[in-house]
Amino acid sequence: MHCINTPPIQFNKNFKNPCWFEGNRLRCLPYVFVIGVKKCGTSDLFFRLSKHPDFAHPGFKEAQWFARWRFRNEETNNLDFETYVTRFDEAADLIQATSHINADGALTNKNIITGEASPSNLHLNSHWQRLPGNENLTEPKYVILDYIRHFIPDAKLIITFRDPIDRLYSDYYHEYGSLMKKNNPGPAQFHEIVIRGVKLYRECFRARTIRSCVYDHTLYDQTKIQMQLGIYYIYWEELLRVFPRQQILVFHNEDMRDKERTVRTMFDFLGLSKLDAGEIAAEVNTKESYHRKESFKAKGPMWNETYAILNDFYHPFNEKMVALTKDLKFLKPGS
Repeated sequence: MHCINTPPIQFNKNFKNPCWFEGNRLRCLPYVFVIGVKKCGTSDLFFRLSKHPDFAHPGFKEAQWFARWRFRNEETNNLDFETYVTRFDEAADLIQATSHINADGALTNKNIITGEASPSNLHLNSHWQRLPGNENLTEPKYVILDYIRHFIPDAKLIITFRDPIDRLYSDYYHEYGSLMKKNNPGPAQFHEIVIRGVKLYRECFRARTIRSCVYDHTLYDQTKIQMQLGIYYIYWEELLRVFPRQQILVFHNEDMRDKERTVRTMFDFLGLSKLDAGEIAAEVNTKESYHRKESFKAKGPMWNETYAILNDFYHPFNEKMVALTKDLKFLKPGS
């Protein structure tokens, strides 16, 4: 049984972006997904991508339909696909408006693309048990990435990685400082949550597979901190199970400080038109779209004891990433 009842879309080959006509109106889906990892620089990356003249900005960063779908019919599990498509109507209108007419009278546009940057498309699989084909399983056979591949088999994906300990500390301030009201986050509270979280996950690992624990949203519900996101090898294996490696671009957060190299690499990967030196300089010098609140920075670094606990927790998973990717950047010197 296939995981999706909706048949694939036949895209119009006159467009670089995955688009099709409904009557006289062009409809489109994303060509590129910046899929995370959360708190690893995805916002800044999408911000710079959106400045390229070949990118039709959809008017938002995160569509999140693949993560937060709504079911029209609980019996058939038909996905509310139209809601997601409609979110890209603004970009589709721009693609249509900038198209030219072929000799045969057909519209064509081989330059303009659109996309979105929802890290949740990578990690938010809390409803996986409701997906057809996952019934009565202890871990998912199909995840959100399977949906993206089903609808957009040639999609390009960009993923960013960061030291999982630093990522978690940043995510903690996002969860407890930005999303939760009347909370006072800091190193002491973070330490308590880490101790509780490490205990929960290790108990889970003793009873079940690591993959099943990563996709168990109840562990997050008990801590409200995304510890599982730093177990990168699970998500990397998932990506390679679903998509060809050549459709995936990888960045490390620390390397993205070289903004010129980052944007050039990204634009080349997506086949966007070359920018001159002045245009690249404008890309590089544009103010970043997100900065962590100064009040959070003032809280100071995590405790050394907390770091040691997390280093012990993540180290085996970092080693697996090195084994899978041959990329030593997943191991800090001395870790």
